[in-house]
Amino acid sequence: MDFMATHYGWWILAVVLGIAELFIGSFYLLVIAGAMFLAGIAAWLDLSMAVQLLVAAVGSVLGALLVRHLKPIAPAEEPPEQSRDLNLDIGQTVTVEAWEQSGLARISYRGTIWQAELLSGYPRRAGTHRIHAISGSRLVLIPVELARTGGHTPAPAPAAHGVA
Repeated sequence: MDFMATHYGWWILAVVLGIAELFIGSFYLLVIAGAMFLAGIAAWLDLSMAVQLLVAAVGSVLGALLVRHLKPIAPAEEPPEQSRDLNLDIGQTVTVEAWEQSGLARISYRGTIWQAELLSGYPRRAGTHRIHAISGSRLVLIPVELARTGGHTPAPAPAAHGVA
């Protein structure tokens, strides 16, 4: 008498791989777990071990190819200094009281004083601005009234004559 039916072994392996998938976070282990489950069905149907192994192998390869096809190879990424996922300050609003001659402003944000600069091509004026990026320890701002939502770089407004 066998210690355990073969199909239970395949299914236990599928569950173990499925649990491991939760810790790793790639779909490939989930695909292999599904292939092991299919091999367990082949064992439950009393097919030979060679057929069970073939089902596991073919299921793994086809599933991996499917995941590779559905998963983007290189997702379009924003530069880290403009990524809302890496920097929760992106998109927040601040108030600029005045711009210095150097093109910088000193603003109060989150309880401290920051240096800020205007994104190239926008007119310098006091008022509410949105944080577009963070360059080192300097905030890069765009005027709220000229900013568009959606995370794309807004089109610069023409600068006033005499103001850089």
